[in-house]
Amino acid sequence: MKNESKTLREIYNDKYDPRAMEDNPLLAVEAIGYLKCLRQFTPNEPWIEFEDFMLTSLLMTQFDKKR
Repeated sequence: MKNESKTLREIYNDKYDPRAMEDNPLLAVEAIGYLKCLRQFTPNEPWIEFEDFMLTSLLMTQFDKKR
């Protein structure tokens, strides 16, 4: 029996769908917190910093639209 385990990125993508985060800002904030925890334990993953930046940008544009 083959033991298949998911990578951190696959788990993140399953838990936080980008389309769902566009409609739900609280989910995006939760995802940012999750990324910050991942960064503490796996600082050598460059995709974490990129995802954090993209989510923060998404939240800022949503905030500007509501003004």
